[in-house]
Amino acid sequence: PWRKAERPITSGEHRLAMLRLALEGEGAFEIATLELEREGPSYAADTLEALRRDRPNHELFFILGEDALVDLPNWVRPGRILELATLTVAKRADTDREEVEEAARRLPGLLDRVAWLKMPLVEVSATEIRDRVRRGLPIGDLVPRVVEAYIQEHGLYRA
Repeated sequence: PWRKAERPITSGEHRLAMLRLALEGEGAFEIATLELEREGPSYAADTLEALRRDRPNHELFFILGEDALVDLPNWVRPGRILELATLTVAKRADTDREEVEEAARRLPGLLDRVAWLKMPLVEVSATEIRDRVRRGLPIGDLVPRVVEAYIQEHGLYRA
């Protein structure tokens, strides 16, 4: 991910494998590997444009956390993202309404393109998962058990 270039990230192959494990048996999702196949930085707007070309009659949903939503005005071509997809957003405990309103001021039309997920507030972050793995603590309450087993088997997030 271009926004995380300064930090070490887990390989695309591992991230894809964990996603496949997490979504196993969920027929409502399709995993697109465009970003793993693309050379150089990968931007959400480019990915959505490619998906639109490949699936012109499909409605696109871009799933993200509320923390990412408030950062969306800083992304590459955020207006194009709004044109191409409905933002399906999960509330986050660490994001407040004022942050969302500020993002909406900076990116007009933002909230018109948001569908808030109706789900219990889940206080999980990738940072917490990596930290717990690093400290040798279990993460089965944060990720599916098959993903926890994969992380352990491949020694991810230990460094």
